Amino acid sequence: MTGNRKEAIILLGHGSRIPGAGEGMEQVARRMRERFPVEIIEICYMSRIGPHFPEVFESCVSQGATKVVVMPYFLHSGLHMLEDIPELLLEKARKYPDVEIILGKNLGFDECLVDLVIKRLNESRDLRDVREMKPQVGKSRESGEKASTKKILSAAFIFLSAWLLPDQAHAMHISEGILPLNWAALWFALAIPFVAYGLHSLNKRSREDLSFKPLVGLMAAVVFIISCMPIPVPIAGTCSHPCGTAISGILVGPAISVVITAVALLIQAIFLAHGGLSTLGADIVSMGIMGSFVGYFTFKALRAARMNMAVAGFMAGLLADWATYLTTSVELASGIKGEAAFLPLFWKIVIAFIPTQLPLGILEGAITAGMVILLYKKRPDLLVKMRVIRPGDVKIPKQGLTALLFLLLIMGATMAAPVQAAKWSGVDEAVIEKVAKEHGRETKEPLINMEQGDLPLFLFLIAGTVGGFAAGYYWKTLLVQRKGRVTEEKK
Repeated sequence: MTGNRKEAIILLGHGSRIPGAGEGMEQVARRMRERFPVEIIEICYMSRIGPHFPEVFESCVSQGATKVVVMPYFLHSGLHMLEDIPELLLEKARKYPDVEIILGKNLGFDECLVDLVIKRLNESRDLRDVREMKPQVGKSRESGEKASTKKILSAAFIFLSAWLLPDQAHAMHISEGILPLNWAALWFALAIPFVAYGLHSLNKRSREDLSFKPLVGLMAAVVFIISCMPIPVPIAGTCSHPCGTAISGILVGPAISVVITAVALLIQAIFLAHGGLSTLGADIVSMGIMGSFVGYFTFKALRAARMNMAVAGFMAGLLADWATYLTTSVELASGIKGEAAFLPLFWKIVIAFIPTQLPLGILEGAITAGMVILLYKKRPDLLVKMRVIRPGDVKIPKQGLTALLFLLLIMGATMAAPVQAAKWSGVDEAVIEKVAKEHGRETKEPLINMEQGDLPLFLFLIAGTVGGFAAGYYWKTLLVQRKGRVTEEKK
């Protein structure tokens, strides 16, 4: 405490992909807490492994700090000292004008450093010849090679999953021509403000945190792939799919999740005959807006009620899926009812969806819970950065192993799903198109007919490849320690 100001000190180091590489700085911080009269002393790193400066700074402010001294744990005044670190501090200074932020001096030169080098030299004279050393560097490189292998396998898995899809995957998408133009225009009018706000939020978050875009890229690939993956439902004799909007809403926020969903739906409508351009607004409202916001607020409400991560994630995925199909029922009943009453047609559509979407909602809940717990176990720092959890909430949950095993079982089951799904009609055809036809609304030919010629199939494969490799590329950001954008020259 300095005067009336509560002071915090942050030691800021470079970091490394190698586990335990920051132990020295952590020991310094521990000793400083014992010897230095400041209540808050934290550490953070510039590399992607975390903890990172933005969330550590936020944690200090949340503890009441009104003065923050950032001490760069660097010997030399490189680009980090001259450019990157001042930029990070200035961003926080603009956000917190009442908090005094000081950039301290780096370690640089000091006579005690000369004494330390001499001490280390004396300790090193009797060490073994380098030829007798254990190949620690080799092990680190081997670890890096394994990480690269994981990235490649992840990309290959997602690409193959997309490639095995049948020519048309059927789910909640309303096909081209089903909605009258006045209703299609209404849903577009409702969707556009959400998409515009989502783009604004995306640009703002990307300026504040340069590592935010990789997560958005991964979420876009995840939503695209999941919303194309047909899952057979034996009890209904049809197939449908999860939406993926609950997990994207939880991780990147519902507004940005709407943008992600809009992009995925647009690609599907153009290249995969999945949905339509005239009905894109309605599909964005049901899947993007309702799915994202219901999933997000369900997760936040249950966490605020002290529900554990698995339960909150499960309910978020479940209710997001069901909200999507309830909204689709509203859109379809409103658009095709003509002079008929709305409610009887609405309930007819909802009841027709139940045999497929009741189990699919449970499946989406399990997938969402598994993905949240997987991130909580492997990269809790990312959940802190994305404001999903608070820094004090980070601890390995007991339910993690069960959720991870369940997620692996689901992933294994979905690998065979496209083969079985090809035998059954999708819920689009079994419910949406059937009800629309009964009320005089016929579907129109898609922009690109996937059943005619090799060119559409080639475009389909290109779309799957882009989505798969984007997911594979960014997968490492979430689950594998990854080399940051700044190279070793910036030390």
